[in-house]
Formats: sequence, C-alpha cells, structure tokens
Amino acid sequence: MVSQPGFINSELFCHWLVHFKNHSRPIAENPVLLILDNHSPHRDLGAVNYCRENHIDLLSLPPHTSHKMQPLDIGFFGPLKCAYSHECDKWMINNPGKVITQLQVGKLFNAAYIAIANIEKAINSFKASGISLFNPDKFQDVDFALSLVTDMPRKQVAVEVHSVIEKSNIEGVEDQSPDILNLEVECEDGIVISSTPFRMVDTPHNMSFTVSDILPLSTVQKRPRRKSRAQESEILSSSPFKNKLEELEAGKE
Repeated sequence: MVSQPGFINSELFCHWLVHFKNHSRPIAENPVLLILDNHSPHRDLGAVNYCRENHIDLLSLPPHTSHKMQPLDIGFFGPLKCAYSHECDKWMINNPGKVITQLQVGKLFNAAYIAIANIEKAINSFKASGISLFNPDKFQDVDFALSLVTDMPRKQVAVEVHSVIEKSNIEGVEDQSPDILNLEVECEDGIVISSTPFRMVDTPHNMSFTVSDILPLSTVQKRPRRKSRAQESEILSSSPFKNKLEELEAGKE
C-alpha cells in the first residue's frame, strides 16, 4: 500500500497493525512489544485502542536516538545495503552493456533480503541497542556530542599580547615575555575553549593560527518557526496516553 505523498500515514499505519497482529498473534499471556520512532503516525486513537484490545504494547523511542536505539538502523540496514550492492554487481557482470531498471529491483532486493534477514541478526540488533536485554549504560556522553551547536557565540576578546602579560596573574609569568602563553575563550554558556598557544617570540611572519582563525565555522541561520511539542519516550498503549488522545479528539469535535 502507498499514500499520495509516499510517506506512511494514520490510515496505512492502522492497516499495517492488522497485518502485524495477524502474523505475531499476541495473546494476553504473551503480549507483543511494538517499538516505533517518534516520526511514526502513532498518535491515532483508533490505533491505540486496537493495540490495547489485541495485547500489543506500543512504545515510542526518545527523539533523535534512532541511530543508537533502533535495531534496524544498528544491525540490519547496513548489511542489507552491502548485500543489495553485491547483488547489483553480480547482475551487471552477468548482463554486460545493460543497466538496472525498476524491473530488476524487486528480484535483486529479494535475493539480498533473503541472504541477510534471520533471527540471529534480529536478536543481536536488539541487544546492541540496549533494549533487550535492557542496558541503561548503553549511552555515553560522547553519544550526544553531535547534538551540540556547531558555532557557539563567543564573547568578544580583543586584547594585545603585552597587555595580557601585564594584567594576568598566571603562575610562572614573569616580567619578561614567556615563550608560550595559553589563552582561553569563555562562551556564553560557560564552556571554556582553549585556543592554540601563542608564542611570544613569534613574528607576524611565523605566528601560529588555528584552522578556525583562517576558515571560521559557518553561522547557523535561525528561522522563526512555531515551537514544536516536546517529545519523549512514551508507552503509547497506556491509559494516560489514551486519555490524552481522547481529550484531543473531544476538543476537535
């Protein structure tokens, strides 16, 4: 099935839920956990009620974490891409002078999918994402580094080297110019960034410069937009979430 814009919508999602339920066959003694990212059209009252009635626990991932928590992203799409590329290479070798068209995509993808899709890979993907078995220590501070602003506004620092030497109380700085003096720039949020050491014996012809001095980072252009709703991980089939959807539906009516 396909929608007009090509993306999944609430109607297609409900049809897919019926398909999922028929093949997973959840029961009260053995419910099924269905994990969705925050881009899925899960905020549909009909879909939530269907999951509650058919023993499907609906859970959403926290926003901006699919690269670390979505099992498909971690352990399946990468090998599938390599396998599909390999099938395309084989087809090109066996069909010299021809190009791959839409007529061959289904057959090539089917061969790649059969070679990659297996239960062991699915289990390892859930384990690597920290979902099952649950691993709360899966995320480290470095995992959030990419979400930091690339160009932080810095306080204007315009001082001459000699005035820094005279006014600073840095230990070890004497009346004579030291060989090296480290300068630190403090951002508006309190983060201190150490710059490349300035060598006092350098002349304008052999002074050291950082890459950002020569090629500054581009400034992010902020466009005024409507404030989006804060997203978080939620149990979508729970009663509180269902009650919120019912209130929204009542408000629309």
